[in-house]
Amino acid sequence: MFANLVESASHQKELKRRGRFLLATLAGYTLVVMCLGVVSIYAYDAHLENRDLDFIVLLAPTQAEQPAPETRNAAPRAANNANDRNAVAQRTELIDRADDPTRVPDKVSNTGSNVPPIPRGVPVALGNANSDPGTFGGPGTGPANSTGTGDGTGQ
Repeated sequence: MFANLVESASHQKELKRRGRFLLATLAGYTLVVMCLGVVSIYAYDAHLENRDLDFIVLLAPTQAEQPAPETRNAAPRAANNANDRNAVAQRTELIDRADDPTRVPDKVSNTGSNVPPIPRGVPVALGNANSDPGTFGGPGTGPANSTGTGDGTGQ
């Protein structure tokens, strides 16, 4: 019964109609995808105002030279004359300089010491006063509430 089928009419109009639907749907989907792409570009917040413009540079490590250890004369010496007395710094306590990274302090404090640090290149002796070479009495020996200006004018 189905071996001899005869087509009675042409289906060209139906094929044209289906083709128009296919093209219209494809155009609609393309338009929607393009609109979503444009909207997503405008909606993206790149935080450009928060950029700090720092550059990170990677450098090869170099071998740092070790500084020669400083020798310190901490033994008290008896001064024979005034010139000898002024050539040695005296401290009541030996406190290292803050800019020397090789020596770590024994304890941490939130107040500074009243004793000045050991000067560089000058022999230091333990004594009962804090004085530097070339000065009589040195800094730190006067009263703690002095009102000098410190500009060297003497006023």
